[in-house]
Amino acid sequence: MPAPYNLTGVAGETNLYGFLTKTNLLVDGFFGIGIILVSYIILFVAFKRFSSKQAFGAASFIVALFATILRVLTWVSDEIMFGTFIIAGIALIWLRWSD
Repeated sequence: MPAPYNLTGVAGETNLYGFLTKTNLLVDGFFGIGIILVSYIILFVAFKRFSSKQAFGAASFIVALFATILRVLTWVSDEIMFGTFIIAGIALIWLRWSD
């Protein structure tokens, strides 16, 4: 049974950036989205020792900054990056006016 992806173009890369960029192209841009989701879950669990609101706010803010870096690398689209900004804004509003 053949492999589901053609990996011949990825195997010729000599640096990590090129390898990860071609990997992102290979999976139609879902690699960057996966990085964002996994980093959000890890950050939320790490900040969970504080309240859930603070964990949500801190994880959302850091992921929004991280999404900006991934956008500069062209691993995520503008919509994903602005979506993280909107979620960070919702977290800020929730933290600011919930008490």
